[in-house]
Amino acid sequence: MRRRWTMAAVGVALSGVACPARLTPSAPFAVDPSTEGADAATADEDAFAGGDAPLQDDGGIDAAVTGEPGLADLFSGAARFQPDSEAETIVFDFPSNRPKVWDQKKVVVAPDGAGGLFTVTRGIVSDDAGGERFALFRLRSNDGVLFTEDGALFQAQSDWNLYDAHLTKDESGGWLLTMECDDGVHGPSLCVSRSSTPLVTSSWSPPVRLVTAEAAPARSASTGLALVFGGVRFVKWTVVDDGQQPWIEGTESTSVRVAQVADFQTPLSGAGSAGLGVFTADGGPFCTDRWDCNNRDIQDWAVEGGVVYAAYNGGNYYRCERVGFDYGSNDWHLALARAPSPIGPWEASAPIISAPVKDYCSIAYPTLAKIAGQWWMYYATSSPTGTFAAASKRVRLGWAKHVAAGPAAPCSVRLPDALTSTDVAAWVEAVHCLAVDAVPDAATIASETQAVTSQATTLRSILRGLLDSADFAARWKVGSLNDEAYVFLLYELFLRRLPSPTERTQWTTSLSAKSATRADLADSITSSSELAVRLPFLAP
Repeated sequence: MRRRWTMAAVGVALSGVACPARLTPSAPFAVDPSTEGADAATADEDAFAGGDAPLQDDGGIDAAVTGEPGLADLFSGAARFQPDSEAETIVFDFPSNRPKVWDQKKVVVAPDGAGGLFTVTRGIVSDDAGGERFALFRLRSNDGVLFTEDGALFQAQSDWNLYDAHLTKDESGGWLLTMECDDGVHGPSLCVSRSSTPLVTSSWSPPVRLVTAEAAPARSASTGLALVFGGVRFVKWTVVDDGQQPWIEGTESTSVRVAQVADFQTPLSGAGSAGLGVFTADGGPFCTDRWDCNNRDIQDWAVEGGVVYAAYNGGNYYRCERVGFDYGSNDWHLALARAPSPIGPWEASAPIISAPVKDYCSIAYPTLAKIAGQWWMYYATSSPTGTFAAASKRVRLGWAKHVAAGPAAPCSVRLPDALTSTDVAAWVEAVHCLAVDAVPDAATIASETQAVTSQATTLRSILRGLLDSADFAARWKVGSLNDEAYVFLLYELFLRRLPSPTERTQWTTSLSAKSATRADLADSITSSSELAVRLPFLAP
């Protein structure tokens, strides 16, 4: 987790997760081709390739399209998760003496032969010294929404703090349970347990420490995962690097390490040295080059179609709240990433769901669950008022509205059809669809078609003019976008990719310094050869 404060009653450093404001919650993902095949430890994981479907309103799920989308459809732009406003609230039925904490992590799985679902999450219990500690509990569910406690695990470890559990199957069909563990001596470390009968409480083996936290500088082994992929065993953990003096040195970060292991029993070295840094963050909490530049924390991974997908929380600061200054600058989000293997190279999506408030551990723990053939993302979020009146939620992956053809989404077919058309009117319609996501009225189509045909203007000029229109500003909420978001908007909307790190830095720096204007950026994008290659009808 990200958050690291000490709760006297619990006596353990906790952690949380962060994220910043995105372009639009439903923006499709894009790819910077220069990152393909990059080294796992150093690749810039900016994005994935998207299709040519236009951007749509937030949360546009088309219930009319049959069949269930896969995670690849999310990255192509054909599918999207519901927005937070449409999420289902998850209910944990704990006895009153085991109150849940705000950021419950849950990985919902269906045990063999049980006919239902179960998860493992943490609760607060009394310890032997009269204080409180975290313990792990199994919970059962029939619908993935209401979970009822079904037993406490690892009662022999009555003086340990156990939390941030994750479940996965091993190659023999048994279950692996990874967890963050703190026995009061070794600090927040990564432990693992195994069971072939997960619904039998006593069947779980005692937790074994695989990766140990380090001190001076302080580095935890948080939010651990295990995975058997291609017959090879992998362990992942998140290093919360506090440095020598947390919050003070300006070198702190939260990032991901992965190790290939021979088994899930033999201890590795320390949290900051074992394995390979594969989803790294900048070691400086004042970075600005990427929305998740200082805080990357993979919470879950799933395999589909031979590709490893990860759900993670991230942000531009590795903890909740900057200490004593710079308030309002810490944004947290949830996103997905994918890779050909657990060691990468990992390439990340744009943010999917954003934290309700800044400077607060207000969104965390995204996990992926496939239930009855349908993908869900579970996550924890706090109250928008900045209190711990929080909720665990889930959102469904559905087909994006722009996938469906027909009158309800006319632009979804006008733009693709224009690529093979010789009809100037179809091209005019496509230009409007591309820029403002709306088909113009008949008079506008007729007028602009005549102007293009008579060579009084060009389609590219019409497109450029639309970027200065009130319709464009209203459709994409341009007035609310900062310069970086505006750069992202134009690249994603017209080039169907994210700007490269160089492009992003160049434009945001120039716009901030007033050495370039948004009109200059619009000129550059609409006159680019890259756009002409994607949309040949724009060529003179």
